Amino acid sequence: MTDCVGWRAFKEISPEQSYRLVGRNAYYLCAILWLMELWIGRLVRLLVALAVAAGVLWVGDWAVLRARVSHGTAFGTVQVNQFLATPLKGSKMEYDYMGTVPVTCSRSIFPQQGNSACWWVERHKAQWE
Repeated sequence: MTDCVGWRAFKEISPEQSYRLVGRNAYYLCAILWLMELWIGRLVRLLVALAVAAGVLWVGDWAVLRARVSHGTAFGTVQVNQFLATPLKGSKMEYDYMGTVPVTCSRSIFPQQGNSACWWVERHKAQWE
């Protein structure tokens, strides 16, 4: 048997060596394990890069919001329709329109300081209670 049965064994023995030692099946197994290790490493690096990019984007969004707070333009208001869902007998629901209310939102990409982002609130104008 060959040593090429685990993830790291391929580093010590190449596919060509395992082919000469055991045969065609071990060569393919080692090649597949090597490719899996290669792609898993790339996937991990990609996920780390995406996490770092998302963190940098959030910090930048927060910094822009801080600058807007100092100028007084950080928050906006959007008119939202409110509905009340009331349970009735027989597993039925009654939906009542309660009116339109202004909702404060932050002018940012992500929700900041307990307020939803204005771009999201403008696309979701129905609020259920």
